[in-house]
Amino acid sequence: MALRGDISHFSTSGETYSERLVEGGFYFIKNGENVAYSQTFMPEFIHQSFMNSPGHRANVLDPDFDELGIGVVFKEDNGYYVTQDFIRALAPKGRIEAEAEVEENINRIRRVYSLSPISFLAEANRFAQQCSLNKAKDRSPPPIPSHFGETHLFYIKSPSFEYLYSKYKDKLLDKHYETGGLGIDFSRNEKSPRGAYFITLLLFPESEYKSRSNKDLKEI
Repeated sequence: MALRGDISHFSTSGETYSERLVEGGFYFIKNGENVAYSQTFMPEFIHQSFMNSPGHRANVLDPDFDELGIGVVFKEDNGYYVTQDFIRALAPKGRIEAEAEVEENINRIRRVYSLSPISFLAEANRFAQQCSLNKAKDRSPPPIPSHFGETHLFYIKSPSFEYLYSKYKDKLLDKHYETGGLGIDFSRNEKSPRGAYFITLLLFPESEYKSRSNKDLKEI
């Protein structure tokens, strides 16, 4: 801003704040930016000017933001250019940690309703993981192996796991599902530049497995 001599949310190359965050390697759920100019450096006055503006005030008081960056640049014979950058940061979890957390939460929800836990099967997990990787790369999912039998497949893309529990709560509480698969990949692409979890959930109706032995189930 000081180089141009004006206040703007765009960089000198035309990038938005969101684009600058992505370029800088940040993962975030939401962001906001306040910019201001003052001929004299009076922090109280600058802060009050933000608080007197509804949009800027909303950023300052937004409880969702958990990280803040402040920049002040002085341009001789001109004045002070001030930027406040806010984000709600997203700290991605590794695949193993993420999948373990989601599996535990799914079965915790089922226990509340006195339902038996869902057993997540090794091969089904591997297939679900490949589906999530493909989704993250904007590719079609692989075909469902024929020996899986009837398979109900669910996808979501979200910066958090909570959306999975709310969107598919009726499925997670269906007593006919007792086995399944889960795959999670955290990534970002052109459609999700901020970063998101690509989650694949497979659920197998109980009737498909009534005649299978425990050994068969482990091999699926």
